[in-house]
Amino acid sequence: NSCFYAPMFALTASDYVNLYGFTLFGSSGTGVVISGSSNINTYGFDVTQSYGTGINVENNKNVTLTDTHIWDNKRSLPEKKYVGGGGLQISYSDNILVKNLTLHQNWGEGFNIGRDSTNVVVKNSKFWENAHTNILMNHASNTLIDSNLLFCTGDRHDWFTLNKLKDNTPS
Repeated sequence: NSCFYAPMFALTASDYVNLYGFTLFGSSGTGVVISGSSNINTYGFDVTQSYGTGINVENNKNVTLTDTHIWDNKRSLPEKKYVGGGGLQISYSDNILVKNLTLHQNWGEGFNIGRDSTNVVVKNSKFWENAHTNILMNHASNTLIDSNLLFCTGDRHDWFTLNKLKDNTPS
């Protein structure tokens, strides 16, 4: 990735696209951006160590994300005391299906569903040890969260220590 802060992979203004089996590692910006598109199917992504959000789905209709692993995406600005960068973010989108995803150890939300997104279904996915929250819904409507597993392993202090960040969680 030669452009600082640019996504490693961007799909914009596209229709009827199928994407299979991507591995994205070490983006200096967002890992994957899907924007202004419709009828998009993704399957088998592995997205890790993006400086920003792992996958950002914005201003889309009819998107399916299946069998994807999103982990260890982070943004760190120690001089501003900021550590963030989530796993998956959906905004301004309609009719989104997310199933069989694994999202863990992202430095922001594991999954942020919001900003006027509608008709989002999240099924059979696993979320754990995301630094802010596993699933955040903010200004979302007609959303179904069905048969998912959300948990914390209890090793968050060790996780922060290993990554040399200050852990402000209570003991």
